[in-house]
Amino acid sequence: MAHDEIGDITRLLHEWREGSPDAENELFEQVMPDLRRLAQYLMKGERKGHSLQATELVDQVYLRLVSAKNQDWRNRQHFFAIAASVLTQKSAHNSERRWRGFHRRFWSKRRASAICW
Repeated sequence: MAHDEIGDITRLLHEWREGSPDAENELFEQVMPDLRRLAQYLMKGERKGHSLQATELVDQVYLRLVSAKNQDWRNRQHFFAIAASVLTQKSAHNSERRWRGFHRRFWSKRRASAICW
């Protein structure tokens, strides 16, 4: 990104915190492509056929970031550091949830087969 765009995102973060709905819309229009790329990068480590897609992950993170409007956003780097942290947490949470579901199904089947024998 060019230097003036970095300053623009920082300005939009501050205006958004002050309550400007226009700044919120413009901010997320500018940062969404980067959030999508980051989510796609994180999703590369997932197994094929996993249930969470990058777009869904970005949607979840968007909702989380919007609710953190009053965060003391220092600049673009600070915003993306928090966004990356949230993306990682959401991705890990989904993997953990998937593992717990598998674990429950596996042991339920084992228990059922043990009872039947």
